[in-house]
Amino acid sequence: MIGVSPVDADAAAGGALPTSLGPPAVAIPIAGTADSVRLPLDSLPADTGPVLDVLRAEAAPLAVWRDVARAYLAQVRRERRASVAPPLPVQPQS
Repeated sequence: MIGVSPVDADAAAGGALPTSLGPPAVAIPIAGTADSVRLPLDSLPADTGPVLDVLRAEAAPLAVWRDVARAYLAQVRRERRASVAPPLPVQPQS
């Protein structure tokens, strides 16, 4: 199960939340209510199943699907970059 927390009604329209509210996140509106679920984009689960289940169950707007897809793409790019270009060794200062 993904970690979720409620967000205010202004964010219930879905999509990316302002970073002033904490780490980058997407608000997934809860169908039939003014509430939404906050999905932190900096700690997406490797298994996309639970995230997709929530998006489907709540009939999330296309903009939310897009924001989540972009976050997963960015995560994959960071992982690939880290595996291709490992950190440089620290040189002792003389």
